[in-house]
Amino acid sequence: MRSHHFLQTFGNGLFGRWALFAIAFAMACATSANTAETSYGQIELLRGSVSILDAKGQARTPKVDDKIFVGETIVTGRNGELQVRTDDNGFVAFRANTRMKVEAYAAEGDKDDNMVVSLIYGTLRSVTGWIGKHNPGNYTIRTPAATIGIRGTDHEPHVVLPAGPGEAPPSVPPGTYEKVNSGATVIKNEGGQTIVGPNQAGFAAHDGKAAPRSLERIPDIYKPGANESRIENRGKELAKELEEKRAARQKEVAERKAKEEAHKKIEKRRHKPADK
Repeated sequence: MRSHHFLQTFGNGLFGRWALFAIAFAMACATSANTAETSYGQIELLRGSVSILDAKGQARTPKVDDKIFVGETIVTGRNGELQVRTDDNGFVAFRANTRMKVEAYAAEGDKDDNMVVSLIYGTLRSVTGWIGKHNPGNYTIRTPAATIGIRGTDHEPHVVLPAGPGEAPPSVPPGTYEKVNSGATVIKNEGGQTIVGPNQAGFAAHDGKAAPRSLERIPDIYKPGANESRIENRGKELAKELEEKRAARQKEVAERKAKEEAHKKIEKRRHKPADK
């Protein structure tokens, strides 16, 4: 009671109110620093049922301009669609009935840039950014049946799962499908790998027993969406400014590291023992 009375009295004065505000602000900053997250991209278009799950499985309803972070899972419903500009100036369109988790991501414009995502089911179209162009070996899409690597490309992975209890069987054999619009990708599993070129499709069976193979034609499961023209146009726009954006990110990162180094030197001098 005594301490509560002190805080109440202290907060009644002008100085007290400012002091309490300062304490609250400091606590908020500390919390923000402790929960700093790595950005994957920013939402540009959203239609229908879409939710984002955090690392603990807690769902949030996204909005246009919201950020998506590493560790989060994107889930679209029967009528859902989401388009995201990734931080390396790439573009990803998530189709309906899709679930994908961002496992790892870094886009600072250097050799350590990387992207690892898990496509659990459904499909997306990805126009790769500077990671795909400058660090193609660091770009990986994992699926239940295979992994997909790229060589700077516009491609569409599609995961078809086996039917569950009481469900109708899928229209195509379950597994990982991959369609390439431009560039090239490689589908790998324990049995081997296959390269997929422009206007081609590949397949890896869900059971993982056989090596991935090329398909004679593109399966009917690939259908253009309502906003396909936007994907085409946005991908071209982002490609034109890719190198400029990468250079700006490199400059931004260099300036940040310089400030951090200067701060470390100041702190080191502050804590250096005085000469006797």
